[in-house]
Amino acid sequence: MKKKKNIIILSMVMSVLVMAVVFAALQTRLSINGVSTITSTWKVEITSITSEAFGDAYLLESPVYSSTNATINTGLKKPGDKMVYSITVANSGTVNAIIEDVSIDTSGSAYIIYDVEGIESQTRLEAGKTVTFSISVEFDSNATSIPSENSKEINMNIITIQDDGQQLTPSNPNINQNLLLTTKILKNNIVYADNVASTYVSSETGIDFSQASSDTNGKGLYYTSTNTEGNKKTYYFRGAVDNNYVQFGKGLVQREACMYNGVELTHYDGKSSVDNDSGNCAYVCQLSDGKLVTGGYFPDWFCTDNLGGTYMSGSASIELVDVETDILWRIIRINEDGSVRLITENITSTSKFNNYDHDNAYVGYMYGTPGSTSYKETHKNTNDSQIKTNLDNWYMMFMGSYSSYLADAGFCNDRSIAPSAGMWSSYDTALGYGTNETNYGAYNRLYNTNQPQFVCPQKNDLFTLTTSGKGNKKLRFPIGLITIDEVVYAGGKLITEGTENHYLVNFDYWWTMSAAAYGGGDTRNWYYYDDADGNNHIYNSYTTDAFGIRPVINLRGDVEVVNEDADGTIDNPYIIKTN
Repeated sequence: MKKKKNIIILSMVMSVLVMAVVFAALQTRLSINGVSTITSTWKVEITSITSEAFGDAYLLESPVYSSTNATINTGLKKPGDKMVYSITVANSGTVNAIIEDVSIDTSGSAYIIYDVEGIESQTRLEAGKTVTFSISVEFDSNATSIPSENSKEINMNIITIQDDGQQLTPSNPNINQNLLLTTKILKNNIVYADNVASTYVSSETGIDFSQASSDTNGKGLYYTSTNTEGNKKTYYFRGAVDNNYVQFGKGLVQREACMYNGVELTHYDGKSSVDNDSGNCAYVCQLSDGKLVTGGYFPDWFCTDNLGGTYMSGSASIELVDVETDILWRIIRINEDGSVRLITENITSTSKFNNYDHDNAYVGYMYGTPGSTSYKETHKNTNDSQIKTNLDNWYMMFMGSYSSYLADAGFCNDRSIAPSAGMWSSYDTALGYGTNETNYGAYNRLYNTNQPQFVCPQKNDLFTLTTSGKGNKKLRFPIGLITIDEVVYAGGKLITEGTENHYLVNFDYWWTMSAAAYGGGDTRNWYYYDDADGNNHIYNSYTTDAFGIRPVINLRGDVEVVNEDADGTIDNPYIIKTN
């Protein structure tokens, strides 16, 4: 009869250790507990635990163990810190054993990752022999911020049975651990600095932002440490990449359907009903019992004599219907705070930016009092723009239940002006109120400096939640639009004739959040011009024009990915774990 023993249960629990260092310190506690019925011939026990530190990892206490129980306690300060424990378990009895299974379960912060090596399921542990395996605990080196949750519990069970000489097929333990979106992004891509030559950048000085992306001017994942909030490293996708797709949330899309009197026609005698003769999708007979029969041409006598009763006959038509589907996004960048900025793959609706265009106020995502005689009153964030109203409504409909997964990274509606008149263009008054001709910050960067930036120049223009510790604290919901600077980083160019090739191209016209100018009697904001003939570029237009909306959100830096094999392609996007 087989003897089955639960030899070891490993339980790691992490908690905060307050340290006088730049990074918050993390602490991990490993408790090995278990129950074994010891006989004269069956004895399995821990005989040693050693440790090796990497980076600034350190032992808070020396490992303590006795029989099948052990405790280890480690501090982790910053990304890349790691402690590796070597644990030796000996079969000190006289009965040969088999390690039947090794199971591992975890819960807690996905920033804390681990690895197990040196132990397999379905292997022999003969009497008098030992097995030494290692458990490494690491502050994920790809982490881009300090997590709000900094604890993790890891439970490991080693199940043994008596060795009766059975045939074995050794296998590695199934290590299921949480996967950070940021970790997957950085591990799936080669990351290049954007100010040096690299695989898809031919210039020795790096990407030329006055030109569109190409195979010689940027395609892939890049990072910059300049022109960002606090000059922190920021990662961004550029060019014709096809591996920055994310699936998150549920939305509605429109598709064509064959409809008759509000009913979609799909089958006739179990077959497709679509018949495109004469431009109709199907011909219909409606019976007295309300049932619909569809198919080819139905003459009056067929509907009456063959199907019976009174009827209505006629042609169905192709109509657009709303269908619930997974929302597909594209990754714009990993922000300075470690959150991940996304933009929808497609437009969700069309909208005017504002309902008026005769005053400097209307470049605002929110705006103050039109006709004011000061910059401050003109750009005071008092009134919602039309596009903000539409975005807020979309958020309440589709994103409200996902708010816990979103970060308050902010959205920039840059309304900065030149220090003095004529500096950015000859007609620029640098006043920014009323009907004074004025250019705004993005205009200068597109026409003059050719250098985009992620930093938002003015606190008043960084739209954040009312509970935020930064920005203007004017948002009800964490949703906004892409900036024209982010479009340039992605590969767009100002007023280019011909075809641009980058991941934002989707053959629609859509608004950005960036102000352009007041000039010629009209307020203008930046949008992306993208027609079906392949002409696409950055342009500006009246705030009263109706263009597409592509919502932008920021996922928390510690959101997890469900599919371990995700590569970010449209067929295998990063699927965000939600409850």
